[in-house]
Amino acid sequence: MISMLELFVGATDTSVWVGPVSFQTLCDAIAAPYFEDFETFAPNTSFVEELCWTASSVDAYDWNVDGVGSTPSTGTGPANANSGVNYFYTEASSGTSGTSVATLVSPLVDLSPLTTPSVEFFYHMFGGQIGTLDLEINDGSGWVNVITIGPGQIQTAQADPWASQISDLSAYASSTVQFRFVATSAGTFEGDISLDDFRVDELPACPNPSFLSVSNLTDTTADLSWTENGGSTVWTVEVQPQGVAQGTMPAAYLNAAATNAETASGLMPDTLYDFYVTSDCGAGAFSNTVGPFSFKTECAPLTAPYIEDFETFTANLDFAEENCWKGSFDSTSFTAWDWNLDDAGGTPTTNTGPNLAFNGSSYFYIEGNGGAAGNEATLLSPLVDVSTLTAPSVQFNYHMFGAVTGVLHVDVNDGSGFVNDVVLISGQQQADGNAPWELGVIDLSTFTGSVVQVRFRAERTDSGFTGTSDIALDNVVFDELPACAQPSILSSANVSDVDAEISWNENGSATSWNVEYGPCGFTPGTGTSVVATSNTGFLISGLTSETCYEFYVTADCGMGTLSGTAGPATFTTECAAVVAPYTEGFETFTVSTAFTDENCWSTPQTSGYTWDVSTNGTGSTNTGPTSAATGSNYFFTEASSGSAGDEAELLSPLIDMSALTNPALSFAYHMWGTRFRYFTY
Repeated sequence: MISMLELFVGATDTSVWVGPVSFQTLCDAIAAPYFEDFETFAPNTSFVEELCWTASSVDAYDWNVDGVGSTPSTGTGPANANSGVNYFYTEASSGTSGTSVATLVSPLVDLSPLTTPSVEFFYHMFGGQIGTLDLEINDGSGWVNVITIGPGQIQTAQADPWASQISDLSAYASSTVQFRFVATSAGTFEGDISLDDFRVDELPACPNPSFLSVSNLTDTTADLSWTENGGSTVWTVEVQPQGVAQGTMPAAYLNAAATNAETASGLMPDTLYDFYVTSDCGAGAFSNTVGPFSFKTECAPLTAPYIEDFETFTANLDFAEENCWKGSFDSTSFTAWDWNLDDAGGTPTTNTGPNLAFNGSSYFYIEGNGGAAGNEATLLSPLVDVSTLTAPSVQFNYHMFGAVTGVLHVDVNDGSGFVNDVVLISGQQQADGNAPWELGVIDLSTFTGSVVQVRFRAERTDSGFTGTSDIALDNVVFDELPACAQPSILSSANVSDVDAEISWNENGSATSWNVEYGPCGFTPGTGTSVVATSNTGFLISGLTSETCYEFYVTADCGMGTLSGTAGPATFTTECAAVVAPYTEGFETFTVSTAFTDENCWSTPQTSGYTWDVSTNGTGSTNTGPTSAATGSNYFFTEASSGSAGDEAELLSPLIDMSALTNPALSFAYHMWGTRFRYFTY
């Protein structure tokens, strides 16, 4: 019984009563069997206490009661309660990965009326980023874990049936115990965890199995496994095509004497299936049939030559699977870092991505506005049988334009596991959205398996929020290695004011290359041509300072055989050193709130806290000057942007001070405001 009391304290004769001080007694222990379906609970979004159930959390991630069907977030949660209309859920739109924990505590339950006590509950965990659900028990000596579910989704759709979990509590027979459910957030909105139909009762004579799972999928087989919650050593396993009722004969696969795990064979490629398990406890005792658990077999290997230009794919966001290609993402942010399919020209964010597909209209891309630093999105090709090829290869076109573009990793699996980073392309490769797509080529002759699969992993490296990091992919081809393969991954390094070292990948056996270079925008055939005998650190000299250059590379395979021409790749020569004395009043600089480079001054933008150019004020009140020290223009940092600890750098040109006897630096500065850290030079 629960009661609310008020306590008054006083002494005889002299003092007055002090109080009231309110407190609440605990609920009486409920004698098992005990069942709670939460139907009498009031739906709310901030559950604290009702009917001797209590909840607590460390932040806004908490347990709520739903009575209207699905949870508020899209792409997660159940469509309905397991029974009735009410159920508990955690709203994943609030909270932080790993640190947001919501706890739901049951009443005390007296197990002494039960011979072999057990606890059972139903749960629904559908969403792209599901955390964990722990059930713990306390008999007065402290909390002990009973079961952990997750991380990762259990259901694959909102409408999927709820799963049940039953646990043997015979170790706590005759005890009075309490249960608590601990939900831990994975940090994104697609992570709702739901709970319904809590029961403490006798352990069934033949408990239901739980935690159905599938592994080692091929085009015709699947390894099926589950958790046995009783003593059964024999199970009936049934596999049906999705949409066919359990019990329909003939089944796609049926074994009434299955082991755990069980390999289901004779399945059809690229087909959705449901599987069911029933425990056989002997002496005519069987559990309920548990399922369905859905899975899809792999596609049968395609035969090379195989060309995929993605023109038949459906344009969408958050690509998952189509035409035997599969996408997955790894996001610790409320916005996804994943592969999307575009058929409308450019990507959504400006100053990044291609403006058109390599050919046709469709291509895959990563949206740079999503995810967080360190996230990877994976795109898997179908299995491809290359045994009919003499010199097998895979070729692909990529576009990586954007100031903070990350890394494209390309991995190959020939059946013995993925070999990572067969090709690794890092940073911006194109100068603008109209720049031609680059070609990547992988020689597959070094892989021993006849069936291969390629994996494209796009990694986000930027920790800011500019979004200029789109990575795009098009036109994947499994075919013969070209007789004279086109070079790829053109790059430059050690750029000075008069020369630069250029490099590229050789995708065949060429040892000589034709290089043509000129000012950005020059017409091929009108530039300066040289023959290179090395594809690493080839030096081109005689350049003009502070000038944008482009270069192209063509492999010469001998006997008059030339590859296609790769490029252009761009670089800009450094400014020549300015001879002192040198004065800069910034009067010719463009007024801007996004300064990067002008007149040989530059700023590396590593955060939202940057140097900008102004003529009047700084955009914020109660800080900054109202005018320049001289003239009208000056540099300033806008403190409304960025975070504590961010630094903004402003780099001058190189200064040749050899003509000065006693060189010195002077500058005017203005630092007005209530909160400054420091300024260094």
